[in-house]
Amino acid sequence: MKKLNFIFILLLFIILIYIKEVKASMELKVVFSYYPPYEYLDQKDNQMKGIDYELVKNTFEILNIKILFNQLPWERCLNMLKYGEADAIFSLLYSKERAEFLLYPKEYLSFEENVFFTLKENKIKWNNNYDSLKNYLIGCVLGYSYEEKFDNKKDLKKIYLKDDETIVKMLINKRIDLGIGNIHVIKFIIKELNIDGSKIEFLTPFISRKPLYIAFSRINLDKHFVEKFDKVFAEFKKTKTYNDIFIKYNFK
Repeated sequence: MKKLNFIFILLLFIILIYIKEVKASMELKVVFSYYPPYEYLDQKDNQMKGIDYELVKNTFEILNIKILFNQLPWERCLNMLKYGEADAIFSLLYSKERAEFLLYPKEYLSFEENVFFTLKENKIKWNNNYDSLKNYLIGCVLGYSYEEKFDNKKDLKKIYLKDDETIVKMLINKRIDLGIGNIHVIKFIIKELNIDGSKIEFLTPFISRKPLYIAFSRINLDKHFVEKFDKVFAEFKKTKTYNDIFIKYNFK
């Protein structure tokens, strides 16, 4: 009996050591698109930066999980999660369509505020009625979800582009009439491109203000992992480090 107990304890010890080693060696592939000031690879110093990037990075560090971050076009990011070629994606809105292949935590990272923007000389008015915009060509990012009514509005003239920077450039070059996007992202890009901001008008009212999340592949991970991330992130939100990240990017 003593021998059996010894063998059982030895096996349990080996299993615990194995689990610890697996956890320590765990590495997740996390994809994102160029979305400053939330997440982006800064070409000036080749460093990843952004509010949501730092929130995600700090949370995974607490979990002792190694992360391989990869900046890619948004549509490719979504497809990689859909087919299990990556483990997580950020930052994105919740949608029923995406929830079919993604697991969302309860805790959100931050907020996005979507607006229409145009050249002031265009003198376009927005009265919260999409029908009033039927005569204008609107630049959108391929794969983005902005607001359900806008996403499903088929009779608007939309042109789908690879990223927000392309939308801004096409607007400045008068190849589109309107752009749609997160006001914080668009303002960042305008500044980075040294564009005269006084030429751009952000139309009110805002289209939407919704929370942004990190989400996980249903193929590669399970709800228990997401619940653990949720718990750790909820605790992280109570810390000074969390608040300092928002202050750093003039976001709070």
